[in-house]
Amino acid sequence: MAEVNQDFEMFRGDDATLVISVKNADGSPKNLTGSTAIRWAMSRSPSDDVALISKTLGSGVSYIDQIGGVFQVQIAAADTEDLSPRSYYHEAEVTDASNRKSTVLIGTVAIKPSL
Repeated sequence: MAEVNQDFEMFRGDDATLVISVKNADGSPKNLTGSTAIRWAMSRSPSDDVALISKTLGSGVSYIDQIGGVFQVQIAAADTEDLSPRSYYHEAEVTDASNRKSTVLIGTVAIKPSL
């Protein structure tokens, strides 16, 4: 089940860690054991095909609790230092053990200006 309106803000050029909890349709934690891929991406808008930042399992995405459906995304300072202050779109997608993809989170990221 996709969590919508998962909005957050950060300052341009800062490091950030997103902790994402994946839920089943009934609200219970989704067991991610056996999942073959997790991808988090940020773009200018939902219709933009080009990701400005993209993180994958083992490359910026890591599990905190597979059985409990929790993973984290590490955003490095270098990922945002050249971005213009504005709102961006972000989403996370999980590919399960049966190779089924599902979007588990969508929202906006407000990049704030910094010196």
